[in-house]
Amino acid sequence: MKTWVFLGDSHTYGQSGFPICDAIAEARPNVTIVNAGVNADLAWNLAERLDEALKPSPSLVHVMIGTNDVNAGLHPDHAAGYMHDKGLPQLPILEFYQIHLRRVFSRLRLTGAILYASQIPPIGDDRASTWNVAVERYNTILDEEATMAGVIVLPLFDRLMDSVDASRVRSIDRLDWGVWIPESQRLHDEDGLTWDAIADQRALQLMHDGLHMTERAGRIWLDLLLEEFDAAG
Repeated sequence: MKTWVFLGDSHTYGQSGFPICDAIAEARPNVTIVNAGVNADLAWNLAERLDEALKPSPSLVHVMIGTNDVNAGLHPDHAAGYMHDKGLPQLPILEFYQIHLRRVFSRLRLTGAILYASQIPPIGDDRASTWNVAVERYNTILDEEATMAGVIVLPLFDRLMDSVDASRVRSIDRLDWGVWIPESQRLHDEDGLTWDAIADQRALQLMHDGLHMTERAGRIWLDLLLEEFDAAG
């Protein structure tokens, strides 16, 4: 049986938004799916734990990392929190992401697996926001590093942004999603609301708390992944 390893942060882990690994496992029951996502990880954290994550000897590896790097890079207080909570050795700026993403890709090349990386997804629905301007800068680095390493990049950011209804985009800031993240978890876990329902209450489309995917967004990601994986055989 083939083994596919999914590396990343909370988007991959799937506790706080669309459970992508569970969805892949359901869609491809003949494949062993390994969920190697860790909440709040940055590229440095992923590089540090790669050997352990790759022990299942996968034939396919998918990476999605960078949302927390973007978040840390935009605000000094966020950066301080990540340095404390995630043990970072230095301030997490754009160059820090690039260095450790390169470490990740270099290590993955040694596996002989088919290698994929999804673009960092949007933060909120507004493409012109400070957040998403930064996301696109980080995605440019991702594209460059992936090209050098022979990693196939999947256009997740673009696919998600293309699905947004521009007539009802709600702009958000970090104060909003600082409150919404724990509230969303409670509404989902205790009250049984879907991620889509939570997003609808806030007039959001892609990310129910500004950061984590709704079912709508997750299904777009799922379709993109399966389309690419199937094409590769």
